[in-house]
Amino acid sequence: MFGEDENRMYLKIRAVREKLMDPLAQILVDIGVTPDVLSYLGLAMMLPFVYFFGFNPWISFIFLLLHVFLDMLDGVVARKLKKSSAWGGMLDYTVDYTSFVIIFFTFLYYQVFSPFWGALFIFSYTLMHGFLLYMSMKKMHVFFIMKMRLWFYFFILIWVASGLNFFDPFLVVTTVYFLVTNFLLYNRIRCSL
Repeated sequence: MFGEDENRMYLKIRAVREKLMDPLAQILVDIGVTPDVLSYLGLAMMLPFVYFFGFNPWISFIFLLLHVFLDMLDGVVARKLKKSSAWGGMLDYTVDYTSFVIIFFTFLYYQVFSPFWGALFIFSYTLMHGFLLYMSMKKMHVFFIMKMRLWFYFFILIWVASGLNFFDPFLVVTTVYFLVTNFLLYNRIRCSL
C-alpha cells in the first residue's frame, strides 16, 4: 500500500533493517520460529501494554517498543525463509492495525486526549486504510501518504519521557490531513469505476 516513491524509500530502509536484524533472524530461523509466530507475539505485547498503562506508562512503552521490534523482525524472518506471501502480508497488516487501535483506545480510555478528536481521527484513519486496501487489491496507483502510526508512537515517547501532551494538536492536524487524503482517494477510486 505504498506509492512508487514511498516504495523505493521503504525498500532502502528495509535493506538496512534486514542487515541489522539478520543475525537474530538467522537464530530464529534455525530454531524454527515462523513469521506468523512473531506477528502473534507482537500482538500479544498489547496485553501488558494495556495492563501497565494505567499505573506505569514507562513499562507500557517498553511493551510498545517490543511490539514494534517484533513487527520489524517478522518480515525479516519471512524473507529469510522465502515465505513472503499475501497471507503473511495481510496478517502483518492486520496485526499492525489491530495493535494501533488497541493502543489508541487505551489512550482514549485514560483520557490522554480529546474524545471528539480521537473519534474523528480513528474514523478517518480507518476509512483511509479501507480505501488503501481497496486500491491495493485493484492494483491502483497510490500517491504518497504519510504514515501517522509511527508519528503517534513518537508522541507517546515525548509524553512518557517529558509529560508533555501534544496529542490533541497532533490529532487535529492529522485528522484534517486524513479528511483531505480520503477525499482524494475516494475521487481516484470513483474515477476508476
